[in-house]
Amino acid sequence: MQECDEWLVDRMREMHLLDRTRFTFMADLLETRLQGLYPHLNDSPEFRAEVSTALARNVLSIDADVRNQSPDDVESKSSWPIWLKTFRSTLNELVSAYGLPGGGFCRDVEVRNNDATWKALGADPRN
Repeated sequence: MQECDEWLVDRMREMHLLDRTRFTFMADLLETRLQGLYPHLNDSPEFRAEVSTALARNVLSIDADVRNQSPDDVESKSSWPIWLKTFRSTLNELVSAYGLPGGGFCRDVEVRNNDATWKALGADPRN
């Protein structure tokens, strides 16, 4: 899986658990998640239509048995990689039209440093 895929899957699972009646199909869940990435545009009917159109284009490339899955089916049939690819493809289209998503807030950040060597303040880090 790509970086952050597990986080994205967890967020979409949470969305589904919080409102099972709203997300009948997996595409509904992806559409809501994609729209939520651009909160400053979310009230625009043009933006919402563009998200729907871009997602529909990408969903049509999926086999019909996967395309019609509910979020519960995705869990039982292990089709997350297909839906993640669809999410990324649609997001790439939105990024080229609207720029990088933003306007949301980050709950926490983790920074890792695998370089255990000590560098003096002001020293060239490449040496």
